[in-house]
Amino acid sequence: MLGIRAVLAVSFERIHRSNLIGMGILPLRFASGANLATLDLRAGDKIEIDAPAETLAPHYKIAVRIVRANGEVEAIAASAAVETQLECRLLRSGGIIPLILQQHLAMQEA
Repeated sequence: MLGIRAVLAVSFERIHRSNLIGMGILPLRFASGANLATLDLRAGDKIEIDAPAETLAPHYKIAVRIVRANGEVEAIAASAAVETQLECRLLRSGGIIPLILQQHLAMQEA
């Protein structure tokens, strides 16, 4: 997955959102009114997402910053497109496969 940890979008189809979570990728929704056109992203701009795993909760507000190529920083609003505590657990584990592996290893130790 080339190191992708999050996807920022206006909206997600249910299955795509679930697939991202299953792979350990955090789906983020723009706040109302924001979209690609209003962000005016350009070559060299970077997006920074501050979403510590321990604070993740359904619909949690996430700090997102756009660091422009010229050094300016712009904060934008986003929220986790996460609906349940199970989805939070999947994301904290890194996805469904790591979670199953962790559970299997825990059972082996018991």
